[in-house]
Amino acid sequence: FFQPWYRSMPIDTSNFPYRWSAEARARLPKDARDEAEAQTAKIARWWAELEARNATFAAAYDVDAFAHEVLLVSSRSFGVQAVGEVDSPVQLPRRHAMMPVADQFNHHVGKKHGENVGYDFMSKDWDGSG
Repeated sequence: FFQPWYRSMPIDTSNFPYRWSAEARARLPKDARDEAEAQTAKIARWWAELEARNATFAAAYDVDAFAHEVLLVSSRSFGVQAVGEVDSPVQLPRRHAMMPVADQFNHHVGKKHGENVGYDFMSKDWDGSG
């Protein structure tokens, strides 16, 4: 069922700002540059944590292969803000969720970017009543 989606994943991640030189990233608008720098720092931090916790894993892979997988997930995931219960003020941490096929739609935020798809969680029973 998911094979067409798997095949749509990028193979080459050289177009991701993480892979760009510092000089190329410096040409990005400030918000995009800040996001690229934050992603670079996260990948380095996550890799260091993996190396510290699992030497066998770190010996079998390298940071470049790990970064490739992180970039694939980040390019296909949606940020979601969950709540403890419907209508509860309790906010759980922001998470990322993989949503096969939905990631193919244009999901930029705001009309400025031509948003034509939105998503929201309406109720915990998902029947549209809430």
